[in-house]
Amino acid sequence: MEFSHYSVMLKETIEELKVKSDGIYVDGTLGGGGHAYEVCKRLSDAGHFYGIDQDAAAIAAASQRLSEFGNRVTIIRSNYCEMCKELRDRGVTGVDGIVLDLGVSSYQLDEADRGFTYREDAALDMRMDQRQEKTARDIVEIRKLKANLVSVNIDKLVNEGYLVRKNVEGDRRKVQLLCTDKAQPIISRGQQLQEHFVEQLFADIDDTTRQTIFQGMQQMELNLNLILEDNYCYFFCRHGSRSGNRFCRYECCRRHQSDPHHLPRY
Repeated sequence: MEFSHYSVMLKETIEELKVKSDGIYVDGTLGGGGHAYEVCKRLSDAGHFYGIDQDAAAIAAASQRLSEFGNRVTIIRSNYCEMCKELRDRGVTGVDGIVLDLGVSSYQLDEADRGFTYREDAALDMRMDQRQEKTARDIVEIRKLKANLVSVNIDKLVNEGYLVRKNVEGDRRKVQLLCTDKAQPIISRGQQLQEHFVEQLFADIDDTTRQTIFQGMQQMELNLNLILEDNYCYFFCRHGSRSGNRFCRYECCRRHQSDPHHLPRY
């Protein structure tokens, strides 16, 4: 599928940026390059644009769209949380404007293989950066979320009018779950609370310290993955192998060796 994404509030964003022809601008969520294109149009050879995204499809689409601007554009495959580091590594000490359009794109929702949508029968993936090894499915299985608990909560949300079920044409076994208008204020409020929490969490913390925190958390995640992988028997199969082997002789471990997504259920 061709990468397609509607740039929200495009006119308003460009007006508020007040782009200077010799300025330096960053889009931390580059996407298909809609905002970026309008910024680059206003830059002279003395200006520069940096686009950051972790999605390979977005990088490819934006690279093509912005190709006419040549050396005025630098595209970086990374997370916007790494913005300060990425810019410092390129000798940038200050910028004139930053754009962040947070959330998933319509492309990610429409492309079933990306695993963001409930509209299609596809594996739960939800990785913004597909270089990451762990998918949403892996996380759900590690947490041992039980289907009956999910079903009970869905029934409650349907009964209270926050979700509606929609039959899938051609397959009576499947239904789509759609949020109603009643749910929208709660979703918006949740997003606001999350943003407020992050602002409070990082209040009075400078960019250098933030980067140190992020890097430490990333290393902790890598360490945890190694611990879980190297101690599969002890953590998951409950046969408690302490022999130093990653897998014991029981069926659950043998199955995990052939299918790493499989975790035993109890």
